[in-house]
Amino acid sequence: MNNQYGSVEDLRQAALDHSIDDILRLCSRPHVRTVIAALYSRPDTTLEQLSTVCAGSVAVTDDRLATQQDFDQIQRQLYHATLPRLEEFGWITFDHETGTVKETGIPDAMYTFLGVDETE
Repeated sequence: MNNQYGSVEDLRQAALDHSIDDILRLCSRPHVRTVIAALYSRPDTTLEQLSTVCAGSVAVTDDRLATQQDFDQIQRQLYHATLPRLEEFGWITFDHETGTVKETGIPDAMYTFLGVDETE
């Protein structure tokens, strides 16, 4: 994943089921972007694994080691907000009991917009 986002115009031209405003609002949250990027290479995963990826992203961004408290906070945020919202969009299924997450329809345009479909 790079730090350069694609053009909003590319999103407009894609046949998306949600408004551009709703998609940009969703993607304004860093954990959402990190989860989408993680699901590109691992479409079947778990809450625990996604929490670890997000904690690692925070550690890199903040240039510090992520703590257990960081991990726990991220896991709560993913469980209660991020994953349910992605599920509302129809992009994932999230089993709250087992913690399993499955990518079910993140549009290719989203991966392109976030720069996760490019070879690094």
